[in-house]
Amino acid sequence: MPKKLPRDAWLVVEDEKGRLLRVELLRPGTDLPKRLEEAAAEYAAQGWTGRPSPGRWTFVVRRGTRSLVVGIRGARPSELDP
Repeated sequence: MPKKLPRDAWLVVEDEKGRLLRVELLRPGTDLPKRLEEAAAEYAAQGWTGRPSPGRWTFVVRRGTRSLVVGIRGARPSELDP
């Protein structure tokens, strides 16, 4: 994974069924590995476990029987289209 992109990217969170739960626009130049680490810390503070792996665009957090996929997308999520 490149550390930064010269264009917009999106931080997305999906549930175990692929439903989009959260979308955050990341402007060009955002430190992507750092943003994933921050997202992991945000979920850890809520009782979720899971950490990003170096060089990966996504990671899974778990709490009890629930799991969420947190990741970076280089294209606008189609679920946002009208």
